[in-house]
Amino acid sequence: MPHPKYKRRLLFESLFENAGVGLALVAKEGIPFRVNAKLCALLGYSEQELVETSFEKYTHPEDIEKDLDLFKSLLLGEIEVYEIEKRYIKKNGQVFWGLLTVSMAPPKEGAVTLIGMVQDIDARKCAEAELLKSEKLLLEHNAYKDKLFSLIAHDLRGSIGSNASLLSFIENNHASLSKEEIVKYISLLNANGSQTLEMLDNLLAWSQSQFKEKRFEPAILSLSQAIIKVSEQLQQQAKLKNNSIQVLISANLEVCADEQMLHVILRNLLSNAIKFSYSGKTITVTAIQDSSFVYVTVTDKGVGISERNIAKLLNNNREGFTSYGTKGEKGTGLGLNLCLQYIEQHGGDLQINSEVGKGSRFTFSIPAAEQE
Repeated sequence: MPHPKYKRRLLFESLFENAGVGLALVAKEGIPFRVNAKLCALLGYSEQELVETSFEKYTHPEDIEKDLDLFKSLLLGEIEVYEIEKRYIKKNGQVFWGLLTVSMAPPKEGAVTLIGMVQDIDARKCAEAELLKSEKLLLEHNAYKDKLFSLIAHDLRGSIGSNASLLSFIENNHASLSKEEIVKYISLLNANGSQTLEMLDNLLAWSQSQFKEKRFEPAILSLSQAIIKVSEQLQQQAKLKNNSIQVLISANLEVCADEQMLHVILRNLLSNAIKFSYSGKTITVTAIQDSSFVYVTVTDKGVGISERNIAKLLNNNREGFTSYGTKGEKGTGLGLNLCLQYIEQHGGDLQINSEVGKGSRFTFSIPAAEQE
């Protein structure tokens, strides 16, 4: 009958070799003298390669110091066991996260032995990193949303309040106002009303996109007809600044786009071009096509944008950057944010080229209609 110690030894051998985690028996110098198959598989080294090799070789450089400090504390008897999440470097150079647990093994013939256990926690750490990334994006999104709503509420209140005051003034003084003065005030009312309507349209489109109420429904569309339709809607806004919109696009050019989204993109880019153009200037719309995309460019002769502010705008304007038009028109940045979102949904991108004091070119790409 096998001796109890021998049976325990056999049981230990079986558990050690067949464990579902990496195991190592380590000398006080930090060098393993025995490892199991699981640890070899985790690190990609053979048993012979791991034995007599310090753990520093396969530990990420940034994690060595904290591991050594705990190892020393364990040897000094200051702690009985330690657990640490650390990065390991496989033989092929791949890095993964492991949970290391180290404790003292029963002494044998006076030799100090430690037992280390390594669990692969890479999937959990990756999931945690993704969660943190999502939480950060959510916080940024909510901060942007709060700032945006604050701006919109302020601007809507200002626009509506201004119109209310102006209407009250006209009502109380219409008998003494000349025809020219009344026309001037009506023009101001119209400009304020157009600006308010634009803000509400963008807010509605943005809310639909956030709550997934807007379905993406691409169809074959005439690009020139879409631009002409939008430019006609903006004629009054352009007229107030003595601007004109020139569409230089072939009538045969077609795109594959969601009609409502395309109109939102065009309306915002053209409206911004009017807003930031100097009085009496012409805004031009051109387009070129390659095998897959149509590139639409809206060019204005206006105040321009600095490179720093272009970077802010192309980063979904998370900093809430706003600026004023040449007649004091203020924007919330929501319109361009919508443009970026809708262009991205079409698989395109937006490029901005500008020179402060001279004007800007906004170029967006959108899928071309497939040629038969």
